[in-house]
Amino acid sequence: MSRSLVFALATTVLALTLSAPPAQAQDFILTDLSDPVLKDLEHDIDDGVTVNEPVAISAIVVNGEVFAKQVTVVIETRDSNGFTVDVQLQNGTVFGESYAEFSTLWRPQEAGMYELRAYVISNTQPLTGVKTSQVEISN
Repeated sequence: MSRSLVFALATTVLALTLSAPPAQAQDFILTDLSDPVLKDLEHDIDDGVTVNEPVAISAIVVNGEVFAKQVTVVIETRDSNGFTVDVQLQNGTVFGESYAEFSTLWRPQEAGMYELRAYVISNTQPLTGVKTSQVEISN
């Protein structure tokens, strides 16, 4: 093979390699998140919550990858007007092919409907979409 043909082939392969779109890291991330739920110290709350009753807002992060992943779970509470009344961050590690529950404490100050919102980030990059649920707080 001539030297110019080898150079031309190598240049073509290099150009094809450099021009191929880079794989997006999120294409390979297998992270999921449950909808946030209210819990007391032992279980999900099905019978309602009253003002000033401390409750946990909990969400489960699933890591479908083989390796452990450092994550931050953002848990936000919004009132019926869409205003954020509480936002908390929970940092932790989810082992590979496993799941972990993340919870924050919340004490509702007023009766009404609230939206619980949760999502997962890692190194400031979103790993999941926002998961939401609605809860009613009574007097």
